[in-house]
Amino acid sequence: MPGEYKVQLKYKGEHIQGSPFLTKIYDIKKIKVKDIPNEICLGKMVTFLVEATNAGPGNLEVIVNNGKVPSTPKSLGPSLYAISFVPTDPEIHVIEIKFNGKNVENSPFRCKILDAEKVMFQPLEKVAVNKVSQITVDTNGGLLNENSIIILSPSHQNLKPILLGDHLNGYQIQFSPIEVGDHAIDIKIGGNSIPGCPFLVKVYDAKKVKVTDIKNGFVGKPIYFSINASPAGAGNLEIIVSSNGRNVPNYVQSEGNAKFRVNFKPTEATLHMISCKFNGEQVPGSPFAVQVFEENNPLGTLFSDSSIKNISLNKGVEFRIENPNNEMKQCQIIITTPSRKNINPTIEKLPNYFNVRFKPTEIGPHQMVISLDGLPVPGCPFTSNVYDVNKIKVGQLNKCILRKPYTFQVDASQAGEGTLELVISTDNSSVRAEVLMKSRGLYDVTFLPQECVPHFLNMTFNDEDVPGSPFNIEIIKPPVSTTTATALDDRQMLTGRANQINVVNFRAQSSSVNNIRANIVGPNKTKIPGSLIKVDEQNFKLEYMPKTVGKYRIEIFENDKHLWKEPVFIEVVDPNQIQVVMPPNCLQGKEYEFNVDTSRAGEGELLVKIINDVDQDQEIPFKTKDIETRLHRFSFIPETANIYRIEIYYNKYPVIGSPFIVKVQAHLESIIIYGEGLKTAHCNERAIFFIESEDFSANDFDIIVTDPIRSPLPVKCYQQKNGCLLVEWFPKKIGPHKINVFHGDKPVIGSPFTCEIFDASKVKIEPIESSSFVINKKINLHLNRKNAGYAELDVTVTSPLGRHLPIEVKGMSNGEGELIEFVPTVPGKYKIAITYGNVEIPDSPITFFAQESILPKVSGDGLRFGMINEPCSFIIDAKDIYGSPEIKIDGPESETSFSIEKCNDIYKITYIPLEIGIFDIKVLWNGQEIPESPFHPHIVNIEKVRLIGGWENILDSHNRLNFCIGEEKKLIFDISEAGTGKLNVKIKHNNGFEELPLEQTGSYKYKLIFKPKFCGEYDIYIYFENLLLPKMPIHAIVNENSMEGATVVLRGHGLAGARVGEEAEIIIDGKDAGDGEPEVTLTGVKSDIKVKLVAIGPRLYKALYEPRIP
Repeated sequence: MPGEYKVQLKYKGEHIQGSPFLTKIYDIKKIKVKDIPNEICLGKMVTFLVEATNAGPGNLEVIVNNGKVPSTPKSLGPSLYAISFVPTDPEIHVIEIKFNGKNVENSPFRCKILDAEKVMFQPLEKVAVNKVSQITVDTNGGLLNENSIIILSPSHQNLKPILLGDHLNGYQIQFSPIEVGDHAIDIKIGGNSIPGCPFLVKVYDAKKVKVTDIKNGFVGKPIYFSINASPAGAGNLEIIVSSNGRNVPNYVQSEGNAKFRVNFKPTEATLHMISCKFNGEQVPGSPFAVQVFEENNPLGTLFSDSSIKNISLNKGVEFRIENPNNEMKQCQIIITTPSRKNINPTIEKLPNYFNVRFKPTEIGPHQMVISLDGLPVPGCPFTSNVYDVNKIKVGQLNKCILRKPYTFQVDASQAGEGTLELVISTDNSSVRAEVLMKSRGLYDVTFLPQECVPHFLNMTFNDEDVPGSPFNIEIIKPPVSTTTATALDDRQMLTGRANQINVVNFRAQSSSVNNIRANIVGPNKTKIPGSLIKVDEQNFKLEYMPKTVGKYRIEIFENDKHLWKEPVFIEVVDPNQIQVVMPPNCLQGKEYEFNVDTSRAGEGELLVKIINDVDQDQEIPFKTKDIETRLHRFSFIPETANIYRIEIYYNKYPVIGSPFIVKVQAHLESIIIYGEGLKTAHCNERAIFFIESEDFSANDFDIIVTDPIRSPLPVKCYQQKNGCLLVEWFPKKIGPHKINVFHGDKPVIGSPFTCEIFDASKVKIEPIESSSFVINKKINLHLNRKNAGYAELDVTVTSPLGRHLPIEVKGMSNGEGELIEFVPTVPGKYKIAITYGNVEIPDSPITFFAQESILPKVSGDGLRFGMINEPCSFIIDAKDIYGSPEIKIDGPESETSFSIEKCNDIYKITYIPLEIGIFDIKVLWNGQEIPESPFHPHIVNIEKVRLIGGWENILDSHNRLNFCIGEEKKLIFDISEAGTGKLNVKIKHNNGFEELPLEQTGSYKYKLIFKPKFCGEYDIYIYFENLLLPKMPIHAIVNENSMEGATVVLRGHGLAGARVGEEAEIIIDGKDAGDGEPEVTLTGVKSDIKVKLVAIGPRLYKALYEPRIP
């Protein structure tokens, strides 16, 4: 058995010199080496374990590459070491492990070095669900196995990959995802992730795209349908509507969270096909067939809210009210106009229904009360919006320059309430247009033509074609700036335009351009290229394109001689850099001002023309004032309420947007009401709106504001310096308030207004159940706005990268709030900002942290120590953490089984060790090893902790130790068969504990020296690896007499010698020694000799022993 031994050599009964000798016995086969990988990565730390339990005393050496690579040992216990080193050279590393100068089993170990930076692979982006996808990896000779590839689905399930190929020709990793969402893929070589890993693969399922609400329709009427791609994952949606082989323009409106509302307006009564693809794959049911019919009765005959919602002033409306079995005898309808006049429509009673015809005379909201036999129809009063499509004015559509933004104006301010839809298209495709609302009903429309073909503007208002639609827009090629010079020209200043081809025409005598060359120098003395072209025998032209504004110098050489006496200078300008600021409102008879800024356009001449559309032959006079250098202010007074065109040129080039359309409002129509206080306001805070009029004061208006229970509220109206009226009122209740504005006895256009009053402080965020968030796992946030009123809700989730996350807002089933859902995609700090009516709600913004994976807490004695053949356990606390554990327990020689019990997300792992030594416990969560794993509990056998000489030889008949004050008691313990561990001793005296020091006298021997200083009773507790030894505590009694031990008398033949196999005795006489019992220890050549103590009288004992070895 390994250990330290004493060897005694005697000659004629006397020790020879140096005797006894100390001999150390070791067993190199007991050295265990764990976790040395076959492949390691360059520059990455490598750690392996060396266990020397039961190997005996000696020196352990670890040498890497003959000592060229330094290694660092770390003690994990009395006989367990962690060895670490970092490979820095791309060569095979040889690890030699020696014990007392000899190689341990399997030493030396050889590790192949891999350079992860040289591993090449092409990551995937989007793959289809339930289809095999493949990743090709060139490992540069490195080995891959299926365990080194981790594919984690959105539900944190591990997908098993299929690995093909080899390390020489490259690997192919195949996998088939079974769920939609982001899949995390990690590829490791030598235990380390290769560059670019982990990465995300977006898995989609085109079969989960739902196309709904597809119905047949009528010519000229929009057909709507819905697409929900939210369950399908990430991807591109492609929608094509076609009829007779031609594409029909369709318009897609996003409703958030990959939900879309699509519409198209058919122009012919034929079968239309709708093709819908997701990532190039047809969605279920695609292509869809829609039958389009001719609309025989555009006014409709079935009464519903929608049939009378919008009524054309020119066409009127005709609808029917059903009267089954002619039960109702009388139908009465009262219609109230915006001017408070009551109108009775034409009602005709026909079999089983009433036919109603009505042609309005005013624009604006009409109230309609319908009674049948004196009883109002449910839902009364109905509100009908009357509009006049003839009031829509489109600005002059001049010729548009190819690939230059073109802006025109649409004025629908006098047409009433409604939806304005416009589409710009060619014969083959639609053109994207941007619509900017300058004021109520006044829009600027901008588009960029890409083809030099006729464009058409289709415009409808409340689904009724605007007169003149479709409008024709002519597209022309960019003009070319032309400059003419002759050989006789004197020095002169000409003009040119930036960012387009400029031409200089000149005459020369040469017959070929080869004899002519040009020199063009720009503002910064930089030369720019030009092209010389021969027009005819004597005429030539020079083409060039200046990029910046400024003065350009042009010289022409014929046969290397100057063609002109002096160079030609051209001042290049850029009219597109001119900024024009036009106020939105222009009133008849009032001065109208606008600014023109030419500071960035270069040196040039500014030309302005103001023309009345009624009399286009006469220009309107205006005033000019220079506010700053190159900042000019123009003003004029419009005398009539018409459309005015303002044409602006710079060096005779039109500036972008010219001509500008200005709609002058007439005297009676010049009352403009605007402001947030007409639409929405915060409870208990000031609400304001403005009234702009020509010469009216506050006394000319009556303003009535009523709350939800129709109680009037105080209103204040102030005249401001600019002549505008400011209206102020304070809402006290949450809910819709009605605002009536009268001028004289007539309501202004748009009155009455409805203003929604809200209170953002009433919006409550429900407590979030969990405080732990994981990336790629949906987070739900509940908002309760039951008592907050109606306002616009805005939720913004900002990721750690500063980007806004897509969110989904769903209405609660009880109608009292919203459910906000979003998925964090990267670890870090997130911020949720919530506003209600542009007012931040309480507790906003909310911040939280999302982690890649939240790991549970692991605790328990079973991770540190345990007793052989006894249950050991530890706990995994996974409350509020998604996932499952993976456990592996290895003993020194074999794997150990275990059991798992789960209760309320707390796992209890129990195992029974069947061997002593240092165990290896790995704890993983969702495939990721938790911190401090693997754990190394010390499993011991406390029954094998042995007191040399035995307890029976030092305890009295009552199993007690007897001491005298000042007497030193030495106890030697042997733990060689108990396993690797630490021994410690505590004594209890007078209800207090004290730890006694232990001295390690050998690899497995500890000596305890106990010398009490006080008399009394003591309890001795001895622990091995924090486990209390059997028969503990030992009770000790300390007497006062400290010197009586010197009167003990020994006699008998056993003191002088003994024969092998024969019993010898020693008489111990302690009659004069006082109370107590003797302790006898006899040490042999190889081990202690057992001594039997027999009491033969008062304080008289006989010690018997029988030697086995001479």
